[in-house]
Amino acid sequence: MPTMPSSVTITEGLPPESPWVIDELDTNIRNYLVGILANKGASEGAKLARQTQVLVEQTSQLENLQEFTVELGAGTRTAVVMNSSGSILISDPKIVSDLVGRTASSLTPTEVNRLIEFTANLAKSDPPVNLGGQTYVKVDIGVPPDEEFIQVPLRVWSSNPDSITDVQPFVCYAYADASGKLFYRICNENKVNLKIVSVAELAKPDVIHVYDAYRIGDKVFQPQDIIGAFPTKPNTTGGTLFRNVITGQLRLATDTGFIDNPDATGFVIPANQAEMTYWFGQAAAARLISTEAQLASDDIQLPVEPDSFQWKYKDTNISGGGYAIYPPVPKAPTDKSLVIGNFVQDPNDSQNRIYLITGKAGTTNIYVEVEKVGDPFVLQLTKDDLVNIRGQYTEKITLMTQRTTEQQLFINSILQRHNLYFDAATNAFKALADFSGRLANLI
Repeated sequence: MPTMPSSVTITEGLPPESPWVIDELDTNIRNYLVGILANKGASEGAKLARQTQVLVEQTSQLENLQEFTVELGAGTRTAVVMNSSGSILISDPKIVSDLVGRTASSLTPTEVNRLIEFTANLAKSDPPVNLGGQTYVKVDIGVPPDEEFIQVPLRVWSSNPDSITDVQPFVCYAYADASGKLFYRICNENKVNLKIVSVAELAKPDVIHVYDAYRIGDKVFQPQDIIGAFPTKPNTTGGTLFRNVITGQLRLATDTGFIDNPDATGFVIPANQAEMTYWFGQAAAARLISTEAQLASDDIQLPVEPDSFQWKYKDTNISGGGYAIYPPVPKAPTDKSLVIGNFVQDPNDSQNRIYLITGKAGTTNIYVEVEKVGDPFVLQLTKDDLVNIRGQYTEKITLMTQRTTEQQLFINSILQRHNLYFDAATNAFKALADFSGRLANLI
């Protein structure tokens, strides 16, 4: 009787140094062993799918890093003023810092040109900017049923504004008592109270009501706001520019007569750095906050601390707010060295409350509580700061490129094993089938 083969050696589809020697096989063993090879191939296929997805994600992340770096380089993520077409109008938050607090009469022609250009760029901002530099309201002072509106800044007071002695004309003083009832006061140029029919929030006042100065010919004038009829007597002191607070109409009174609606170019003069922060915060805060969130997501460290924050009045009965310098001045709100417009946070206050100095009663500060909206952010990034950030991105892009290359090599090795196991399963099945046939012939 012929001798039955007791084993079979499988070499096809397997590494030469590791052949498979299978002894005394029946059909079940054959199918089992071929199944092991097929399962290993399927397992490697699953690994291949998972790691290929990892590569897709890494490649997408790399592309996003590269795209974001380009945007930083172009300044589109850090510009403080852009228009609706995406063009950068102002990239430097300190562009007119040297002109802060100046009076119109002290400006040189070159400085006037700079402020005119600055104002024009602010006016084109998208999102729109309130050139008034503070919260404005629209007030109806007409005699019902007729309406007559003026646009004036809002100043929140800590008590009924009827008690104010040093009142400024055409400013809407507001106070909300404990019950939420609102009290308002507005005076004209002669400090006579105006009748108030209604007060409404105004996001963006007309520019004709907020310009701080006008260039007429080769001279610069600061307007005097009035209500009602213009003066009829000529001015003999070199010229006075009057502005009607209702219509915005101008009249230039000179030593020889009057010029109604003169050819005038209006512009703003930043009163202080806080006003600059207010303007630029409106123009850029949303974009810059989004940028900083992206930097944090990419593990990029900002080289500077936050310098600005958004705020609103704590009293929900009064609408208004804006952007201010961060951190607030570390003083008690009663400190007499503080000036109107200062935001303060008493370091000894366990509640970390923030106050806005809204006025003075003699030497006593008038202040109201405000609160932060969201987290502080960086408004002013220097060129060195941007170089630092782009340098971090360059390093990250280099590492991510290496990782994607290594991931591709890893995928290639999995693919080789995947193919190897399935080739081995196929060849093993053929070899074992042949072995079974030979057994059958022997029997």
